[in-house]
Amino acid sequence: GFVGGATLFALLARSEELGISRIVLLIRKRSGSSVESRLAELRSSSAFEEVSEQFERLVVAIEGDVAVQEFGWSERLPNWPYREPLRAVVHCAGDVRFDQPL
Repeated sequence: GFVGGATLFALLARSEELGISRIVLLIRKRSGSSVESRLAELRSSSAFEEVSEQFERLVVAIEGDVAVQEFGWSERLPNWPYREPLRAVVHCAGDVRFDQPL
């Protein structure tokens, strides 16, 4: 979405200054579209043209859905799959349906 895209752009633009070594995006799989193809679509967006080098070097994706318990994973990830530890989580997911019960 808009907020997540703007946040990702800002992190990529300042990645060297902030010491960012990897950005992992939790991407929801859509019918007929893999997580890899959704990441490729995001990468090719003109919004990231200015930071394309950083995007290519730093951004990876894992499949998951914040609206589903345990992100929809059948098993928990046994170990963090990257050498670097997870240092921060930025949550930008949202529900734009305004008729949800409170």
